[in-house]
Amino acid sequence: MNSRAKGKRIELDAVRALRWLGLEAERTVQYEGRGSAGDIRLVGAPALHLECKGREVLSAQRFMDQADRDCPDGRTPAVIMRENRGQFLIMCYLADFWDIARYLDEAKAEAGRLATLAVPAPLETR
Repeated sequence: MNSRAKGKRIELDAVRALRWLGLEAERTVQYEGRGSAGDIRLVGAPALHLECKGREVLSAQRFMDQADRDCPDGRTPAVIMRENRGQFLIMCYLADFWDIARYLDEAKAEAGRLATLAVPAPLETR
């Protein structure tokens, strides 16, 4: 299979997986060409740029395998990683995406609540 056909197959598989999550997704190559568009467009999320990558072996899979092994029952595995001097990336199973989004939203709300508790009240001036 040539690289173009393989890329198309991976993109179509990713679109099906996103639709399984209840999202409306489509391959951008069908609509926008290659330009600056990502490989997949999520309807309603124009600020999100999604690229699809598929390799015989993803070395990051080892990190996810460890997270799976070490993850206690009732918790959701995810990996935060980066290359030297690179930006942090977060990886999770697509089936866990909505749970993780909810957890992050809850954590952000809790952090905001805690930050307001830690800010001392302004001193009254006399």
